[in-house]
Amino acid sequence: MDRCSFMELLRKAEEKMRGVSNLSSCFSSMAVEYFGVFGERCVVFRIFQGNGKGTWMCEIKGGAPEGQHNVGLVDPLDRHPDIADAAWGREIFSVKNPLKYPRTAYFRGIILERGINEIIYVPVLSDGARAEWVVAIDACGEKRFSLWDIHFCQMVEEFFSFWLWKEKNPEGQWPAFITRRNAALAAHFTSA
Repeated sequence: MDRCSFMELLRKAEEKMRGVSNLSSCFSSMAVEYFGVFGERCVVFRIFQGNGKGTWMCEIKGGAPEGQHNVGLVDPLDRHPDIADAAWGREIFSVKNPLKYPRTAYFRGIILERGINEIIYVPVLSDGARAEWVVAIDACGEKRFSLWDIHFCQMVEEFFSFWLWKEKNPEGQWPAFITRRNAALAAHFTSA
């Protein structure tokens, strides 16, 4: 995807978001739509604190292709160590060989069945401390992710992070986790 197409994609996303009263409620479907542009598979996890003190949970909120992701599954976050790494690490990262990565051992059968050869993990922040959402994007078969794909994910993540943060802080200043990475993007989409 070239830069003009990408900016047009973000403009359309911004128009949708301005018309949504609760972005958190529709984030998973929007994430699948925008992060799934270049990946063959995409799954969206919501990260939240469970009832027990210190127990963190994850819920599969959406995915593409439809019907392949156990949408609605709620598990302790520690049962998904790769997702926990993304949620607590707060940085985009890729796993070049998921079959050999110990943190993906719990779904090795899916990796083999679907031919997944690379995964990008995208934590989406709204407060800078931890991810509220993690999007995992798979490359299958011969596909590999390029540096542009990773950069694209970072820009889309920053865009969504800003809007999720803005929803919680309508009158607040831009958060440091947004401004330190891409203030120009945030400025572009708040100048309306």
